[in-house]
Amino acid sequence: MIIIKNKHLKKNNENITVGKVGRPYGILGWIYLTSFTEKEENIFSYFPWFIKGKKIINVQWKKYKQRYIFSIKNINDRDSISALTNENVLVKESALPDLSNSELYWKDLINCHVFSIKNIYIGKVVDLIDNTFNDLLVISKKTFKKNKVTTLIPFIEKKIIKKIDLIKNIIIVDYNESL
Repeated sequence: MIIIKNKHLKKNNENITVGKVGRPYGILGWIYLTSFTEKEENIFSYFPWFIKGKKIINVQWKKYKQRYIFSIKNINDRDSISALTNENVLVKESALPDLSNSELYWKDLINCHVFSIKNIYIGKVVDLIDNTFNDLLVISKKTFKKNKVTTLIPFIEKKIIKKIDLIKNIIIVDYNESL
């Protein structure tokens, strides 16, 4: 697969969602966390976090029954921590590690326009879904009747995803193979 990206593109200070806060755990200020990072535990490597606009630096965390829970310094009770339920965990893009040329962050694919290898417009990437077997591009396209059509295309490099050009925001797919 060919990935074209501008090597001189610098990271900015855009906020990136890396997780979501769940419901409180216990009475001592611990709360569940859902990580959106590829290796779930990596979310604890990217600091500071921003939750509800507040900068979070000091957290304790642990794995509990296949999930993660965390606590924030100076929050010691269930009522205080429950105010964070359903909030996104954000980090500055500059906190994320640099990737090799063949790697991408999901955020880089959002808003890319998707075309078939026959140059037929399929739509725009609006989301990605982490599936057990492979990730799925969620592609949306407005029709003439102002309806939205959603298409799911497996993110299978070389077989279906033929080219990604992040400079032009274009993804070329072999769409016939994905049917």
